[in-house]
Amino acid sequence: MAGLTLTPIRRRPWLLAVAVAVVFLASFAEAGQQILIPLAPGPAIPGAFGTSWKTELWVYNSGTTQAAVSVRPALAGQGFVIPPKKSMEFSSFDAAAAGRGLLVEVADTADIRLQLQVREIAYGEMAGVTVPTVPLAGFSAEPQQLLNIPATSAFRTTVRIYALFSSGAPAEFTVRIYDMDHDDALVQVQHVTVPASPTLPPSYVDTPVGVAVLGDYFRSLKEIPHARLEIAAESSSSASRFWAFATVTHNVTQQVLIIVP
Repeated sequence: MAGLTLTPIRRRPWLLAVAVAVVFLASFAEAGQQILIPLAPGPAIPGAFGTSWKTELWVYNSGTTQAAVSVRPALAGQGFVIPPKKSMEFSSFDAAAAGRGLLVEVADTADIRLQLQVREIAYGEMAGVTVPTVPLAGFSAEPQQLLNIPATSAFRTTVRIYALFSSGAPAEFTVRIYDMDHDDALVQVQHVTVPASPTLPPSYVDTPVGVAVLGDYFRSLKEIPHARLEIAAESSSSASRFWAFATVTHNVTQQVLIIVP
């Protein structure tokens, strides 16, 4: 990633629009869709402050016939059959998917619902938080805003940008941070590259989605007491379709807030 740029720039009109963040408790998947699962399910992984995070994906077949579902990236032909009115937990996938997320492909006759949840298990019995999933058809080339993010060191913030590729070339983005409580003053700018998905062995079915994770970027920000930030991501190419979301985690309680465009 390129270095930070602190030169003020004029705010564009689209950044003045009001956005509403919506998190769906259970995502409905239409037949024939490909749905991004932004965090791959699997065993608990270590995090900051001695935490341990477990991601779980449950799929429910609400139809009256069995549902065929496949997952990418995965070994070619890896699929799942879910009986009618039954649920299945999608557990661990191998390291090829770690950190990249997954695509769930729904067969033409399937009628399923998905719930992705992440919870911290080292600090006690935490209820966890639902992570949004999104169909690839929901990716957009339009700029996206993540609003009302706290700017104090009591929280740690991570932003993930997922880009949909039509070729092997990386996708370029500009990420701007504004102080919403001080006349939308520009705080920082960074240019971000989302690398194309790495080449997998021939036996694997790959996914056309790449991801860039911005964590250190926000830890380098100067604390702004009581302030709230807007994070705005814009594709450098009008043809690049993408989707982004932020996680804001309290350093003491480990409670997680998820913010989507």
